[in-house]
Parts: sequence; C-alpha cells; structure tokens
Amino acid sequence: MLDHNPPELTVGRRGLSCEIVSGVAATDPAFWQSALPGEAEGYAYHAACEATGEHVFKLGAAVVRDGARILAVCPVFRIDYRMNTSLQGTARSISEAIDRRLGTGVVKLLGLGSPYADTCAIAVEPGLDASARRLVFEKLIGGIEAYAAANRIKIIAIKDLPEARVPEFVDLLRARKFGRIGALPNCILDLECEDVEGYLATLSRPTRKDIRRKLKSAEPVRIERRTDISDIKETIRALHEATRAASSFDYGDFESLPDRYFECVSSGLGGNALFLLYWVGDELAGFNLLLLSKDRAVDKFLGMRKDLAEGLNLYAVSWMENVKFCLERGIHTLIMGPTAYELKMRFGCRLQESGIWFRHRGPVANSILRRVAPLAAFDRFEPELVEWRKRKKREAREALRKRTG
Repeated sequence: MLDHNPPELTVGRRGLSCEIVSGVAATDPAFWQSALPGEAEGYAYHAACEATGEHVFKLGAAVVRDGARILAVCPVFRIDYRMNTSLQGTARSISEAIDRRLGTGVVKLLGLGSPYADTCAIAVEPGLDASARRLVFEKLIGGIEAYAAANRIKIIAIKDLPEARVPEFVDLLRARKFGRIGALPNCILDLECEDVEGYLATLSRPTRKDIRRKLKSAEPVRIERRTDISDIKETIRALHEATRAASSFDYGDFESLPDRYFECVSSGLGGNALFLLYWVGDELAGFNLLLLSKDRAVDKFLGMRKDLAEGLNLYAVSWMENVKFCLERGIHTLIMGPTAYELKMRFGCRLQESGIWFRHRGPVANSILRRVAPLAAFDRFEPELVEWRKRKKREAREALRKRTG
C-alpha cells in the first residue's frame, strides 16, 4: 500500500533522481492508480501501446525518485520530427518544397507525453505540497534535459499539456525559457442529466430535431458492444485507416498507429476498452473505441465505411450510443477528442484548451523558435476551430453592444 503522507524531500544523502526507463510498463501500476485515479488513459493504456512492439516512435518513461520511492512518472517518446507537421494545405506544400530544396526541416525531438494520447499524463505522488511538487518537476525537466544533451537531441517538447492541472510545472517551463504553441483542444461533453431525453433537452431545438431525424434513418443498423475483437481486428484496422485517409488533415506520424494497436488495447485494458460496433446485415459499417474509467470515457477512435455511413447517419448514431452507454454506467464526462469542432460544439461539447511547450537546446535557435513557432500552432490551421472562435468573438461583441446600448 502506498504511503500518502508527504515525503521529506532532501538534496543530501539520498536526494532526488530522474531516470529514463524502457516504458510505462516498467513502472508501478499501483502508483499510477494512486496518482491518476480517474484517468482512462492511464497505466494500462500506455503499457498496451508499448506492447504493440512496432513504433515509428521510440517509447519510454521518465521516473523521478526520492531514494527508492517513486514520486513522478511521465511517458516519453523520441522521434525524428518534421518541423512543418502542424502546417496544412498550401502552407504545407510550400514548406515541403523548401525542405526538398534545402534538405532541412527534420530534427531529433524528445517529448513528454505520448503520441497515442491527447493529454500529457504526469503522474505525481498525491501527498506532495506545492513546494515539494516544484522540486519534483525541477528534477523531471532536469533529467529530460540531461538525457537530451547526452543523446544529441535538439528539441524537447511537452505534448498536449493541460496547464490547469500542473501550474507549478508551467511556471517552471516559463522560467526555463520554454515556448508555447496552441495544441488542438479536446472536446468535452458534460452529461449532467439522467437519461438521453435529458441530454437532448440541453441542445437547441433544431439540433434535437436533426438528431431524431437521423436516428430514424438508421433503423437498419444493428449495434453491438464488445471487448474482444480477435475475430474482426483486421476489419477494424481497415476501417480506421480508411477514415484517416479520407481526412483533409495530415499530422504525419502522430496520426499513424502500430499494426497491433487495437488488439493490444483490447487485451491490455479488458473491460475498460469497449468497442461499439455498427453492423448493416453482415457488414461492419463502423466502430467506436471507448476507453473507460469509473467516472469518464474517452471516445478514442472512430472508423466507418463511407459508402454506408453517410446514408445511415452513422456519426449521429454513434454519438448517441456513446451518450446512452455513459448514462447507463453513471459516467458524466465524455471526452470526444479534437477535430470536427463545429458539430461537436453543436452537440453540446465545451473546449478543453492545452498547449505544446518546447525548447531548442541551442540558445540562439531557441530564441528564434519561440518567436516564429506560434505562427505554426496546431490550432491556427484547423478551419472549423478558427471559424468557431471567430463566431464566438462576434457574438460576444454583439452581446456587449446590446448591453451598453
């Protein structure tokens, strides 16, 4: 049993240490459960991703200890990173043409977080006070910087950091001259209702009418819930790849999954990895993968056959099935992930902002990068998100104008 009394942190006989280990699976699952009890993408999920054995990324974990006692764990990854990854459309084409001409644009990057998670999970001993947490974070970032220097890695990044959870860490990053760019925010659906009708009542009348109409057109769809996908794993992989290939966005290696991802997550998480399957006759027309914890669910991946999905409105069907399942289980937070912002906002989501923090190990290069990187922030190139934010600003200005006469 973990001792939750704050440890006495010293820099003397024992002091703090930071070590990069082979992966999250090499750390203590009980510590993760204690530090991040409500996290659906916790120890089991990261260990399952590592178990696929095939990665564009080199995965590991950073562990901070006081003697033998674990105080913090965070997944890490290494990648040869293409600097134009966030750019889309014409901007990407121009950048690639320059890269081909000059042979530039790829650097070695060490990241905190996981390429397979939408939130950087830093598991910290829950009994620590603010000053002790700061010491732990200092050792964590110091260990990451030392590892990067020893391995000639140019850029250190913290991927999808939810700043509100770790304010001491954010203060430390600023003090160490890390820059920040906007990540794609997560869409969060708060289900403060008792049933599906209660959820629909929170939406606008046109949206309720639209959803009900779409559900009626989907009567031929048979819905199945299961955790074992051993007999359909190839079909699920193909549906995911087809859906990804049809997207107008390309985030390179950060959109790719190892071939064994779905079966490893299924076996590694057991009942906490739920596949919602949408059948039309004997054809699997679509699937959702939900990652579950006691009080939240993550809608991790969606895959659909386009020729069947559009006529049967499978997206609306899958959305409502997610809502129905969560309400049945007493889950009141449904994390719908980034992208498709217009529709998700219309269906009741709020945005959870996060950032990508970065530092180049060269002082001059870091100074330049901090100035220019925000121009290539991920949230600047998602058109639905940009338009939604513009509309909200217009609405706020109009509301202010009406109040002030």
